[in-house]
Amino acid sequence: MGAPVVLIHGLAGSTKWWSRNVAALARNHEVHTVDLVGFGQNRGGRFVLSEAAGMLAHWMRLRGLQQAT
Repeated sequence: MGAPVVLIHGLAGSTKWWSRNVAALARNHEVHTVDLVGFGQNRGGRFVLSEAAGMLAHWMRLRGLQQAT
């Protein structure tokens, strides 16, 4: 498996946006998708842009990802 890649959707989307890309990327990468807070399967909270980077870093740590593209 190749280097990790994290796919993050835009502010009106969800991980569903990446459904057509994951298989192709997975041929050479370890692919991860994430729903930001307030979107997709993670609608239980309110999205705050200033908190997004910290939340993504925490999400990556929980998955054992030290770095990703």
